[in-house]
Amino acid sequence: MKKTTTLFIALWAMLLCAYAQNPVMVKDITPGINPTNLYTNEFYPVDQYLYFINEDDTAIWRTDGTNAGTLRMFSFANLSANWTDRPFGFLKASGKIFFVMSINYDTMGLYTFTHTSTTPTLLRKFKSISVPGTAGNPMDRLRQLVVYKDKLYFNAADYYIGSIVNNKGKELWVSDGTLAGTQMLIDINPGNMGFNTDSDPTGFVEAYGKLFFAARVWSGSSTRYVLYESNGTTVGTQPYQFGTVVLTSTSASSYSGYAYQLYNGTLYITVADFITPGSDLSTVYKIVNNAAPKSFSVYKLSGYGFSGGNMVFGGIPYAKGPADTTGGELYMTDTLLNGSSTTTLLKNIAVGVGGYGSGPYNFTTLNNKLYFTANEPSQRIQIWKTDLTANGTVQVSQIPVTQNVYNSFFSFTAFNGKLYFEADDSTHGNELYVLNPANDSVSYWDINPGTNPGFINANSTNQFVKAGAVLYFTASDDTHGMELWKLGDNTVGIKPVSTNAGVKVSVYPNPASNYLHLAVEGVQNPGLLLIDLTGKTIELKSTGNNTINTEGIPAGFYAYRVVNGTQVMGSGNILIQH
Repeated sequence: MKKTTTLFIALWAMLLCAYAQNPVMVKDITPGINPTNLYTNEFYPVDQYLYFINEDDTAIWRTDGTNAGTLRMFSFANLSANWTDRPFGFLKASGKIFFVMSINYDTMGLYTFTHTSTTPTLLRKFKSISVPGTAGNPMDRLRQLVVYKDKLYFNAADYYIGSIVNNKGKELWVSDGTLAGTQMLIDINPGNMGFNTDSDPTGFVEAYGKLFFAARVWSGSSTRYVLYESNGTTVGTQPYQFGTVVLTSTSASSYSGYAYQLYNGTLYITVADFITPGSDLSTVYKIVNNAAPKSFSVYKLSGYGFSGGNMVFGGIPYAKGPADTTGGELYMTDTLLNGSSTTTLLKNIAVGVGGYGSGPYNFTTLNNKLYFTANEPSQRIQIWKTDLTANGTVQVSQIPVTQNVYNSFFSFTAFNGKLYFEADDSTHGNELYVLNPANDSVSYWDINPGTNPGFINANSTNQFVKAGAVLYFTASDDTHGMELWKLGDNTVGIKPVSTNAGVKVSVYPNPASNYLHLAVEGVQNPGLLLIDLTGKTIELKSTGNNTINTEGIPAGFYAYRVVNGTQVMGSGNILIQH
């Protein structure tokens, strides 16, 4: 008996694991076919929860991944006369959760709350002015937030309590969640200079136990961005320097310089040259603690990733210049190993194309391989992988992509050992795909059956957001409208479809009363999944004549999936009425 029980538990655990990576709707927040206004660029993971903005009721919501645990926390519209900017930030430090939002046209508020709060607390107001009575852009008042040593560091302009008491422009601030502990850490450009001549710190990232960021330093009327480091104190905040080397950008624009990436404890910074006429030069610096920065230059850098102790990137080495006929291809540098500037062509994927070439992009490390997208003319854009050898750089997918090749794959996300992404195969619209690196097989979930896309937020660079052990995203199944979905727990949800299923499926009658007949080409006794309006799944098995008894199924509208084992053979919607 004990062995039988153990075997049953093991088989049940295997079954749960098999279904663990299938998508399921978390909650129908706006019942019916009307979509809920949720956007993944407004999803904020904090501890085991996901906080998100629902524009329909102008409220902050929270979910733990369950239907019952998806709750409306509090309205943000009543906090502000200018709530259209929406709250953002949601970072935890000093036992509190911080967020920022516009209070009115010239004032931003820094708020705090906890997981058990019913309303947030306004910690301090900030105002962006250079001369008393002059308003600035609302989004300039408070931005660029990061947690470092359990405190919140951020870029903020002048604050006031009743009247203006400081007019330093955008400088570096710190907060421990109390009013007394919320103060300017350092005025990098001293004096009453206002927002036209402030330091505007940006690009915060922690590395080597310090906080790195870029700050503009003024010399007369000219300015450049300089790399700074801070240990959290005023005295310990200074330009990053090794000997006489101080990293200074060639551009005064914070949006084009200092793109940061931390990989295996090593900090990389990309600085673009937008000063030299006609130049698209980017310089990538490797910042190693207590060592001189190493660098290499590339022309038209399109993106990069790391694998096996090397940096791999798409672009054209600057030394070859814009006339290079190879075009934008796959290059590699050994800067991760020894900091040299050696840059070599790893593989010319789009031979003879020149220009932007194959345009390698979406670099994502998974199972010690680097996956990316590239455009090989005969196959259009597809998924590739590399083991850092030319022969080991191969195409791994055969998805019939849309005509617009550069808009076929979005949001590569490594999650629980697999690669998830959004793709359009020209037949189903944008849907959810998964790549299993064990055999590089690709499957998809037809969340919205037919030619309608399941993903409303196509082209989003932030389609998937991780919180705890769950991966969240927004999708529409055309029954509930766009709602909150998830991957990563033991919910059956929608089973995946092999990309080569291609069988004919019929489900009738529709509407149905007491029975349904399933006609599936080449399959005997298929199964049926019915998903009701609450997201509950009912799993049924057909009898010997491919008929399913529906007498005991509650009347209502259902989405269905016809399954053969773990493979979805067909899907659609059906009405059951008795």
